[in-house]
Amino acid sequence: MSTPAQTFKTVKRNSLYYGLYQYSAQFYIREASALRILDHHAIDKTLDFRTSWSRHVVQPQDRVAVHRACDSLLNITNSYKTMVSYNWIYFYTNDLCDIDYLIAASNMRHIGEITTVEITHKKDTIGLKNPKYAYRTYVRSHRPTEHQIQSLREFIKHSENEIRASQGLKDFLSTKNRRYWMSDYYFIDHNEMSMVTALALMNPKLVRKTMPIVKVNN
Repeated sequence: MSTPAQTFKTVKRNSLYYGLYQYSAQFYIREASALRILDHHAIDKTLDFRTSWSRHVVQPQDRVAVHRACDSLLNITNSYKTMVSYNWIYFYTNDLCDIDYLIAASNMRHIGEITTVEITHKKDTIGLKNPKYAYRTYVRSHRPTEHQIQSLREFIKHSENEIRASQGLKDFLSTKNRRYWMSDYYFIDHNEMSMVTALALMNPKLVRKTMPIVKVNN
């Protein structure tokens, strides 16, 4: 049972999270990215390395908090999955009691609502309430050259009446910081499959997959 204080948000999807999990919760804890491996030695090694090569200082209380979070996660016996990014942990499970346990037992701060999946459309499709395009093409995670970046930027600019690029992709193309790779959740919506061919010719590493967009009920 979930505690009455928790609120839920239904997310319409074409499958469970990672094909397995009904619920998702988001937690905040400083240095969360050290929890990619749930092992205390690995955590200390990561935090020590992080301090050694940059000006970043890991606070003693944050190190203790990460180890405590590790213990909390290791105590869970039901199946679950975590994804970590910077200071965030995304927790996926079929058992609401495990979310309640993390809220109560660890020092990770639960942010927002617990999401629950409602499957509304077929796998390998994108469900939208009011679709304006027929297809969504996701990019592949890679580090493009400056020439490829410029070509894609110009392509999107000159095709703005025919396609829609995700905000993340537009932000990536506009930034001057090229240390980061292009993320595989960036996408372009379009109506013609010829757009996929054009993107692949521009950069052979660019296209990851294309899926049809379908209308779903509210």
